[in-house]
Amino acid sequence: MSSGIVRKLIPEALIGLSACVGVSLGLTDPMQRRLDELRAAESQARSAAAQLDRDRLRRELLERLSRVEAVARRSANAQDETTLFAALTLAADQAGVELRQLQGRDVGAASTRVGGRTLGYTISGSAPYHGAVQLLASLASPTSFTMIESVEIRPAGDTAHPIVDLTINTRHDWFDADPARRAIAHALDLLEAEATP
Repeated sequence: MSSGIVRKLIPEALIGLSACVGVSLGLTDPMQRRLDELRAAESQARSAAAQLDRDRLRRELLERLSRVEAVARRSANAQDETTLFAALTLAADQAGVELRQLQGRDVGAASTRVGGRTLGYTISGSAPYHGAVQLLASLASPTSFTMIESVEIRPAGDTAHPIVDLTINTRHDWFDADPARRAIAHALDLLEAEATP
């Protein structure tokens, strides 16, 4: 080829190449931007989903901690004999029951178990009939883990002064909430550490 033709073809080839590059960039650049936007949206969605999972798990852990605390409160009186004795004496006094006997009793193999203990008591006394009923109601309260195992009520007074003698055998359960508290606190700490960047 002659040098004139080559000189003419080189600028035309460069113009054609520039046009192709421009068209290519014009088509691929918006697609690349869109792809980058989609990747950013996916990353945000994954981060939001992870946060939702952490929030849900945190709520569940706090709910379980609340249940553990409720169990601990319900069984607090049975944690030791002195506390239980005082609680039973107070319940009898508030019901107007004159105590003759308040004595711990053997509850067999159930008395010690992993994670707690069971205490048994025999309560004997006399009271007006409504006082005996009030004492039974306070013992059977859903605010404690007390089981009334047996009740014996016998008339003791005349019809003018209706008094009854009563004997009640009870079981009181205590549950050690500390292991559950520690496990939940540890799980919450791990969750917080994971959320912290």
